[in-house]
Amino acid sequence: MRRVGIAFVVALTATACAGDTRTASTSATSATGARNARPGATGSTTAPLGTRAPRLPAGDDTVVTRQTDGDTLWVAPRTKVRLIGINTPEISGTAQCFGREAAAALAQLTPLGTKVRLVYDVGRTDRYGRTLAYLYRRRDGLFVNLELAERGYAVPMTVPPDVARAGEFVAAARRARVAGRGLWRACGGDPTGSGSAGAPPSTGAPPTPPTSAAPTTGAPPAPPTSAAPTTSAPPSPTTRARSSCDPAYPDVCIPPAPPDLDCGDISARRFRVVPPDPHGFDGDGDGIGCES
Repeated sequence: MRRVGIAFVVALTATACAGDTRTASTSATSATGARNARPGATGSTTAPLGTRAPRLPAGDDTVVTRQTDGDTLWVAPRTKVRLIGINTPEISGTAQCFGREAAAALAQLTPLGTKVRLVYDVGRTDRYGRTLAYLYRRRDGLFVNLELAERGYAVPMTVPPDVARAGEFVAAARRARVAGRGLWRACGGDPTGSGSAGAPPSTGAPPTPPTSAAPTTGAPPAPPTSAAPTTSAPPSPTTRARSSCDPAYPDVCIPPAPPDLDCGDISARRFRVVPPDPHGFDGDGDGIGCES
């Protein structure tokens, strides 16, 4: 009986030791797991890396309030923004080739209420009071100006001194052209987006015929000293003023491009237009600009 008692005590002691060993092992495993866990990791509540806020250049944050066309929009509070470095077809009057598609693309990239950031170059505004900016979508950092060129909705337009990103726009447009995207395919590769196969090239106004020489009729030429000089008088103020007006709009004074303008940027209405109409005011080709 004494031997049985001793054996029972030994067995009980061994069982207790085994339990202590399992407990210690479990505690050690838990401690090791705690050391290896990342700080802040709590199972399914761990934030994915993709939610990290994008790093954007310094600028002004605002929201989109109104769409105008493919390269112009309005932001809060009441600021009209012209995207730097690109140009899209006009939609005033009858839309130019791919004009409505370009406007829809900008609206799709930046719907009303989209949070955006305006980043500036050297100049803040153009001569028409529009804010000049590179436009970024804040939620993911999308560079909107570049995206429009990359997709073939815009062509490069370099206007000094705002040329910091000009090389990127040229490269993006080249890729779009090679791939046949957007207006490069739909408009026959026309970089102005006019899409008019019969439109004359934009070579400016035809040269004015000389007026200083009189036609020869067989009479002997007048002595050189009798010819009145034609360049001695300085140009009149009217001549100087008209030199800054595009000859495609002879009845009104509209500055030549760039930048391109639409009817909403000028006050003139129903004025005469002659080719090549660089601003695209005569969308339906009837010779009258900004009819509505």
